[in-house]
Amino acid sequence: MKGEWNEMGKKKISKIAAMHREYGQNEGSICRNCCNFCTHQSESSTSNKCRAYGITDSYDTDWKWNYTGCGLYNTPFNETAGVPLIEKRK
Repeated sequence: MKGEWNEMGKKKISKIAAMHREYGQNEGSICRNCCNFCTHQSESSTSNKCRAYGITDSYDTDWKWNYTGCGLYNTPFNETAGVPLIEKRK
């Protein structure tokens, strides 16, 4: 079966679906062009991340450049004032 499943056997919501649920969707935009989209260098690899979703060395926060933008599109995410969504999802 495709998709991720939680311990209760229910399908987990995708990262981008969680962002769209939390912040809304910005039709016609893609994450690659957003100010919150960035490249993150860890000891072993380089990957794309979204500041609003959260930046860690984990694959769990890797971001696809072609996702449809969320409601925070080109609104700088203030990490000191806001909590990245990955922290809220725990």
